[in-house]
Parts: sequence; structure tokens; C-alpha cells
Amino acid sequence: MREIVVRTVMVLVTILVMMLAVEGALRLMPSLIGVAVLERFAPSLRGEIASRLGLATRADRLVIATQERSDKGPNLNLHFPNRRYVRPVDEADRAAGAVDNFDTDSLGFCNPPEIAERRPMHVLTIGGSIPNCAGTAASDNYTARLGQILQINSYNMAVPGVGPYEYLETLRRFGERLSPQIVIMAIAEANDLRDIERFLKFKADQSNSAKKKKKPSDGIFAASYALAFLKSGIEVAVKSVRESLGPNFRYTAMVQNKRVALNVNSGDLDELKLALRLGEGKVSPQLYEESIGQFAAIARERGFVPLVLLVPAVYTVYADSIQFEDAKIAPAMHNYSDAQRKWLADNSARLGVRFFDATEKMRELAKDRPLLFFPSNVHLTQEGHKALAEAVAPAVGELLKP
Repeated sequence: MREIVVRTVMVLVTILVMMLAVEGALRLMPSLIGVAVLERFAPSLRGEIASRLGLATRADRLVIATQERSDKGPNLNLHFPNRRYVRPVDEADRAAGAVDNFDTDSLGFCNPPEIAERRPMHVLTIGGSIPNCAGTAASDNYTARLGQILQINSYNMAVPGVGPYEYLETLRRFGERLSPQIVIMAIAEANDLRDIERFLKFKADQSNSAKKKKKPSDGIFAASYALAFLKSGIEVAVKSVRESLGPNFRYTAMVQNKRVALNVNSGDLDELKLALRLGEGKVSPQLYEESIGQFAAIARERGFVPLVLLVPAVYTVYADSIQFEDAKIAPAMHNYSDAQRKWLADNSARLGVRFFDATEKMRELAKDRPLLFFPSNVHLTQEGHKALAEAVAPAVGELLKP
């Protein structure tokens, strides 16, 4: 028994010494932690480490709380004016030209600094991360490109990570000071239905306070770098194993006569799940109705022309050559695209907005151009922003003529 106790104590002491060594190493060099693991740390510790690494934290975001929102939706995280934000990019995207930082203008959005002061503002664009600065500089954004093509003043007010209701909340708060002639709401075929569902779920949960649960305390994991690293590392490893055993959402497409790997990390699985649910009739593009109706109402109130722009997903732009590694999901993804495009085309006029589907023009432009989407985050590359701007420019030019 004594020998067992001695050995146990020795093992525990060894583990303690190793944990102390890891604790010291991570505190001295927090860059060893890695962003994927850091994202799972307790909020307070995550914020502390992110600040040391120069990464954006909640303290670096302008929060529009639920109580302040006109629609009482979830907290809306915007960017502060005149700041540089760092957003690490995947190495596959970096190889395709992605940049990992962007600067905000005097209003807190991703534009060349002089744009916010220009008048008159001919075009204002709202949307999410896909038509925003997700790996591209402000001057490469489709909004800036549109201004260059048409020789007009155009302003980007897109907000990453949210959906149409948040686009409208941002427009209500910041758009009036610009007095735009046209407002373009860019609908991302890939994930805006998902973000509408999240908004509606939040509202439903808010209306039923009994469903609210108190979040558990992170305890010692909020105090120790080493323990947080161990816990989060295990969670990342388990997640990786689950993903390897789960759906395969990787695919390839022909780009300038070469087959290129896309969605290389099999991300956006919620997008795949949503497409499958749509195919089963469990969700519908009808979800767009209320937000587009609100967009039309704001346009009537403020006197601008509302234009809904459908931004196609990568597998839609390259539909002629796309090859899913799991061939069984191909019909669901094509149906997911077709159903949204048809619903928006059939209902936009009824709801009081103009509609432009960029799909066909971007398909045409993609035939002889470099890759239009990054291979990992599958957002628009510099070339993709340019193609989107070229696609929508004639329609915007026609609306500006009067």
C-alpha cells in the first residue's frame, strides 16, 4: 500500500510540474495556443489572451444590445470607427491572396477612408461577410469596385456574421446620414436563410423566459492557461474526429482549366444541413418575406430605391464543373440554390423591391478568370468582388439614370 501511495504521489507531482511548465510556457508565449483552441477558452481568459495577441475581442466591438435594437433581436456586434482589426486567415486562403486585417472608416465600416465623407451618396450596400471584407481590402470590395465602374459614390455598410434583420438594423441606425439614392441588400445564397432562422429562434426563446438557462461558471478553466488549453484542445480534437466521421462537404471545380479544391476544411456544415432540410420541406425561402418587406418599408419612408442582390454560392457559380466528394449531396445543394433564386425572383416585386440575380453573369465571368472564391472560407476573392461588381453595375446604372 505504501508503495502504491508513493508512486501515486510521484505521478501527481510529475503531472503538476508538467502543468506548471505548460502554464509558464503558454503565459510567456500565448501564440502557441492557436486560434481554433483559443476560441473555446472561457470568455474572460479568451479576451485577455486575444488582446495580448492583437486579435479582436468583444471589447473591440461596438455592441448594440437587444434592448437597443428596434426589432429586439440578439446583440449586434459592429466595429468601432478608425481602427485596424485582425482576422486570421487559413493558409489556403492566404495562398489565394487573402489578407488578415482591415481598417474601418469614420463610421466603423470597411471602406477606403475618404468614402464616408463624400456626397451625394449614390449607392449604399448592406449585407454580411460574403460581400464584405472577409480576406480582402476595402478598395477591393465589390462596393468600391461598383463605384469605380460607374464613377459614383458608393458606400459599404456590410456586417459580418449576421443576416438580413441585422442588415436592416444597421441601415436604420447609420444609413440615414448618408441619404443614398439606392440601397443594395446583398442576400448571400449560402447562409442568409440560416441567419434568419437564428434570429427567429432567438425571438422565440426571448418570448418564453422559461427556456432561458443560466450559463455554468467556467471556474478554474477561466484562471489557468494550461487547464484551459487541455480542455479546449480535447474539445477541438473531439470535434475534428466527429467532423471526419460526419458529412463531407468538400468539392472541386474547374478554374482556368485546372481542377481546384474548395471548402477544403469541410466547413459550413450548417449550410449543408439547411439545404437538406429545405429539400425535405422543413424550411422554405418564404423566410425572406418579412425582412424584405421591412426593407421596402424603410425605402418608402426614406426615399431610396431598394434593390435586392442575390450573391450566388461558390457551388452555384461553378455549377457546370462542380464535383462534390460526396456525390449524394449534389441534388440538395442545386435545389437549395434554385429554390432561393426562384422565390426571390417571383416575390420581390410583390414585396416592393427591385431584384437582381448575379448568378448567370458571374458564371459567365468565372469561365476565364482566376478563382472567384477563397478555397477555405469560400467568400469572395478580389477577383470575385470584381466579378460581382461587373455583374450588378448595368442594373444599378439603369436605376441611377432618372
